[in-house]
Order: sequence, then structure tokens, then C-alpha cells
Amino acid sequence: MIYPFELLMMLIGLCGILVLAVFHHHFHKTSSSIWAVFGFCIFATGTILTVLEGFIWHDFLNYLEHSFYAISSISMAIWCWKLKKEGETDHAPDRDT
Repeated sequence: MIYPFELLMMLIGLCGILVLAVFHHHFHKTSSSIWAVFGFCIFATGTILTVLEGFIWHDFLNYLEHSFYAISSISMAIWCWKLKKEGETDHAPDRDT
């Protein structure tokens, strides 16, 4: 069975990928942004799997869906950590005195 919120989440994910595709040159200003792009694409794939599991291979796609959500969360956490480290190095005081 497919719920309306699952379709809405899938549409939001697909629109997000479209926005990333259009504005990718603005988003890649930091070297760690690949983790955010990867995490968001994996999340959007998980939302697609959510809808597909209503039609075929429920147990297998449900397992994949939740695995993708976990991978997405880990990827976003790595992105936040790397972004914080990049910010610390950008604002570090000079120690050449």
C-alpha cells in the first residue's frame, strides 16, 4: 500500500536532486560538499525505494530503504564534521609571530 506522504517525500527528493543538478557549481565551493550531495542522493533513492516497496519485493526493498537512510545520515554527519574542520582552518589565527 502506498501512502500519500510517501509520494510527497519522493517528489521532494526528486525536486531536490533537480535543484542540486542546476546549482551544483554554487554548491561545490567546499571540498567536503560531495558528502552532502552523496547523502542527499542516497536519501532521495531511499524515498523511491519506499514507493517501490508498495509494488514489489516488500521485505528486500524495505531493508534497502532503511540501509540507504542510514548511509545518508552517516554521509551528512561526515559532511558536517568536515565542514566544521574546514571552518576552523579558515579562521585559525596565524602563529608565525
